[in-house]
Amino acid sequence: MQGQFHQSIEVFDTSARKWLETNGLLSDTTHTPKIYVEATDKKLYTCHANDIVVVEDDTWRSVARLPVEVANMPYLVSFPGHLLLISMSKYGEPSNAYKMDLNERVWTKVHVPIKHSRHVESGCCLII
Repeated sequence: MQGQFHQSIEVFDTSARKWLETNGLLSDTTHTPKIYVEATDKKLYTCHANDIVVVEDDTWRSVARLPVEVANMPYLVSFPGHLLLISMSKYGEPSNAYKMDLNERVWTKVHVPIKHSRHVESGCCLII
């Protein structure tokens, strides 16, 4: 039956080739939709409240505050040494984009031309 959901998250372990339970670790975050990103440092990041958080020793730890302009459903993408954050200030307004250096943990605003400023459904980093 559609529409009956419960809160559980499983992670696919590619080396063991099986699904593993997260024991509530990933379900601690309150921002939905939940976007988890494995960065090039092999750590798992997500948005929680007004922060970017990372899993370390089975605990979420704050890494950096989100930029003030980030309000609606931020989307994260990882690329070498950085996280890219895309969000709208308010519904229907142009997108804001920021990149964060994972070593310095400082946000830098990225210019998004209005004609390319839309809602982000998904994204990836392709290195050629």
